[in-house]
Amino acid sequence: LTVPEQLASLGVVHLLRGNFMIQGDSVRITVGHLDETGTHRGGPVFTTSLDGWFSDQTRIAAGVASNFLAEIGLDTVVAERPIQGPGQKDYLLGNEWLGRRTPEGVRRAIGHFWDAVEADPDYAPAYAALAQAYTLGISYRYDVGLPAYEAAGLALTAARRAIDLEPTLAGGWSARGFLRVLAGGAAEEAAADFEQARTIQPNNPNVPSWSARVLTLQGDPEGALDATLRAAELDPMHSGRQIAVAYQGLHQGDFTTSLEHATDALSIEPELMLARALVARASLLMGDVEGCLNLDLGPYRGTRAACLWTAGEREAAELLAARIEETFAAELPDGFTPVLEAEDLALFYAWTGRVDPALRWVREAFERSPTGIERRVLESDLFDPVSDDPRFREAIASIREGLWARVEAGGDVALTRPEGS
Repeated sequence: LTVPEQLASLGVVHLLRGNFMIQGDSVRITVGHLDETGTHRGGPVFTTSLDGWFSDQTRIAAGVASNFLAEIGLDTVVAERPIQGPGQKDYLLGNEWLGRRTPEGVRRAIGHFWDAVEADPDYAPAYAALAQAYTLGISYRYDVGLPAYEAAGLALTAARRAIDLEPTLAGGWSARGFLRVLAGGAAEEAAADFEQARTIQPNNPNVPSWSARVLTLQGDPEGALDATLRAAELDPMHSGRQIAVAYQGLHQGDFTTSLEHATDALSIEPELMLARALVARASLLMGDVEGCLNLDLGPYRGTRAACLWTAGEREAAELLAARIEETFAAELPDGFTPVLEAEDLALFYAWTGRVDPALRWVREAFERSPTGIERRVLESDLFDPVSDDPRFREAIASIREGLWARVEAGGDVALTRPEGS
């Protein structure tokens, strides 16, 4: 295609084009742009060392963007981002670890983000990332070094700090919106946070992936699934994007989509146990009991018990559930919290139609964490056998009423690094 044809096919009026050249132990980067007529406009030339490339990449990208915006007359419209600083290297390393979504990845990410804010107490991106890491940690039922309600309060404080320091940074708004919708905050306020983030950075995959939960609360499940699929298209090799689609498919009864994307997440990150659990749950709901039983589910023993029950091995299922109860919180692998076992036991008893024990473990999960039972699991067919029981519905409504107040109560704490983080 000619340049004008390329631009027309993409629906844009400018095309950035550049090249990299290695000269000895240095890298030379030249980037310019072509306009709708095909005219080439030169851009800046950057030089960095091979050793310094990792820490310099954001600086170079910012220079390219600033030059481009100046060329097209938008340099006074778009605010400059605080992307450089002494905490930048740890911030970038933290993002690399957080992208894995494993217990070790989240723990290491939190450590790097704390290093970043200690190196530069005014570094807004690191506060936003810290909020995201704590929120994701409690969402995945990982041990983040604090009880979940305290971690959620710390995440709220960090997100507010990021917004105060740099209101034109999308990360702080999306982090706060994510925490709100995850931990029982008002859907309208979460939607406003996500809209602010979307306005600043429309193609940030966190926004559609996380804001899908708001669409679910607003009664638009199809829009929610589309949002998670868009995030996966924007960032296809990110396991977390695939997990979001898998959860949304589970919630809406689209078990084929759930299974496909949970499998994709597992292929991207084989150590991600949540992906295994979602594969098992989708398989169970599709009637593929063998597909569920053939998986090593690690800490998700309650899900395995549900599969055993459905396979007709009820005695084995009951023995396994009893074992989980007897050893509750004592046999979990490193990196996981008892919230995972509470959710899994609630799932088992709900799947087998027993309201009272299901409610007992629902209450246990929410007592320990504002994320308690993942909403998209709680409102899926896995809980159908008990979801219409008035006692169950009333208890869930009552539990949800007080969640955000507990998070906010811890949201005014000082931003102090917890011991061991």
